[in-house]
Amino acid sequence: MRKHRRTFVSTYSRVALWDVERIRDGSVLTISSRIDLERAVSSATWLSRPRVAAVHVSVDGVDQASSAALGTRIGKLFNDCGCAWGEMALAVALVVLLLGPGLVAWPAGLNWAGVVAICAVAAVAGKLFGLALSRRRVRQLLRRLAVTSTTI
Repeated sequence: MRKHRRTFVSTYSRVALWDVERIRDGSVLTISSRIDLERAVSSATWLSRPRVAAVHVSVDGVDQASSAALGTRIGKLFNDCGCAWGEMALAVALVVLLLGPGLVAWPAGLNWAGVVAICAVAAVAGKLFGLALSRRRVRQLLRRLAVTSTTI
């Protein structure tokens, strides 16, 4: 496959340039230098992370099996949308709101529209928490990779 320059532009006009290979479903992120690591860290934003099909880690000081495992982990974190945390927050909100009246009295003025609004806020808050958590994890992983590699 042919290597070429590709630009990922976020909604906040943040640009990260990577040398990637085009493949059918997305892009392959190759991390082989400090510049690649810095660009990957800067691209790990809250709401506008690029989707990657695969991540190849090829740095000295990291064996091939560890490189493959790191690439898989980085790819999952880059593609994480936070939906799992949003689903959990929604489920907890539903359980508390639906089982709550059996345990305690409903707050005055709370109707079904209020329950729907509370559930929507809980789901959005959970999703944002999941995005923040995955962003933090991918940045920590990339920084640890920079420290452990010998040539970067």
